[in-house]
Amino acid sequence: NDREYGVVVFYQSSYSIDFDEYLFEPFDYSRKELPKQRVVDLDQENMQLITEKENIIASLQDSKKYLIDLQWQIDYILSIYA
Repeated sequence: NDREYGVVVFYQSSYSIDFDEYLFEPFDYSRKELPKQRVVDLDQENMQLITEKENIIASLQDSKKYLIDLQWQIDYILSIYA
């Protein structure tokens, strides 16, 4: 399963919590359950992040292949002039 899951933390607003330290994104809601639209929005944001992550990984893999080819070319040129 490639899906990532998150955590929803409920706390009393009188406590001061630094969400950045835990990489949480705070939002205010007065009830103990999330509204359906917020869940849909968070799911869409999560899917966008997954897509961005996959694109970055693909780009890094392409860059790695390019660097390996470049290393072979450099080694070949150096062996000619050695």
